[in-house]
Amino acid sequence: MTRQPADAKAVSSYYLERAIAPQSGREQLDDARVVRIDPLRLTSQDLESSDLLLFDHPGKLSEDLLRQTSNLLQRGRGLLYVAAEPIDATNLMLLSKAAAGNLKLPVAFQPPPSGQPRSNLSLVDMRLRDPPFSVFGEEAPALFSAVRFHGGLATRRVKGTLIDDVLATYNDQSACLVATPCGAGLLVVLNTDLAQSTLAASPAFVPLIGELTSQLLGRDAAREAFASGEPIAVYLPPSASPVMGLVVEPQSGRALEPDVAGELREEAVGVLWQAPRAGPPGAYEIKRNGTPVFAATTAIPAEEADLSSLPADLLTDRLGGGRDVKYRSALRRDDPRDTGWVWLAIGCLTCLFGELIGLRLFRS
Repeated sequence: MTRQPADAKAVSSYYLERAIAPQSGREQLDDARVVRIDPLRLTSQDLESSDLLLFDHPGKLSEDLLRQTSNLLQRGRGLLYVAAEPIDATNLMLLSKAAAGNLKLPVAFQPPPSGQPRSNLSLVDMRLRDPPFSVFGEEAPALFSAVRFHGGLATRRVKGTLIDDVLATYNDQSACLVATPCGAGLLVVLNTDLAQSTLAASPAFVPLIGELTSQLLGRDAAREAFASGEPIAVYLPPSASPVMGLVVEPQSGRALEPDVAGELREEAVGVLWQAPRAGPPGAYEIKRNGTPVFAATTAIPAEEADLSSLPADLLTDRLGGGRDVKYRSALRRDDPRDTGWVWLAIGCLTCLFGELIGLRLFRS
């Protein structure tokens, strides 16, 4: 979503579009389903049908559009926002407000001070073990050391939020890349102007954007199985509305207990399925008139289902830490036992039989 012309070259939205679909023809870009839309011409159907939202130089966005975007985020949609203009600070603030506490950005974005242009910035801190930087491995510091960033917004740390949501930081201590969950969705903010920065010309640009979009798409497309016995709270896809006529059914066909079936209720952002506990391992469907509109699976968590035995040296050496640790192997049958009482009983029986034999032989 951008107000920049579609035929313009060397603009931020052009670089972003090419990074997402780097093919060399407009018809190939259309096959990749990359659609450029002016916010003034955007419809609710356009938003609902999208798999991923990207905002780059969108200008001032209406509160209604930001409210719809917030609802989609909370339902599981991903949003990549390239913050380059002062108005983007207002848009992000109103988006956070529309989420009603479900979006807690670790920093507050604000226009840079007058007379202090943001230029020649470099990265001084990156979370190298987390996406998207983990895809570069040990080469990440060398790749980004030569990149210079220009434009973007100033940031201020917000108390009570997760600093881990800041994935990269500039040398002026402002945030470069932020990834914050919003309900079931994820908001990623790239704080720079791609047209002025050297990032778009860097070999790291396409892999970086590709990893971000994969992360945003994967959050909605691939959901891990719910843990059996644990509470469930998940928003259904937008197409599942309204709640009337929806029923929860296991694929096994067996009747569900009330606390496993839970309840389906209509909320401001969509239909919520909530249950006190997930059922036994298996597949569950939510149907309307026999047609599935949502499916989920339950499973025993891997850490609880791991019944593999521990090696003996793990207990005595690594976990013992110099302490006297004893264990008994379930595989060995020659475990040491206290057999003194057995031999004492045998000795008593021997003496008893010896006395009887002696009385019988030396009867007088």
